[in-house]
Amino acid sequence: MQHYTSALKIYCEGNIAEAAQQFGKLSQRWPNDGPTQFFVATCRRRLDEPNMAPWDATITIDRK
Repeated sequence: MQHYTSALKIYCEGNIAEAAQQFGKLSQRWPNDGPTQFFVATCRRRLDEPNMAPWDATITIDRK
């Protein structure tokens, strides 16, 4: 839990590359953890689309 909290803090601070790395490590350890997979995908999307809106740690979930 401590590693997840640390990765989430890094994400909220806007260091997406580092957060992606940390969530990636967590994903390898717990491949079926939904929240971890969500943040892996979110970080990748943010890194793949650098021209997205200015950084805001708010997350909008548009599907179940």
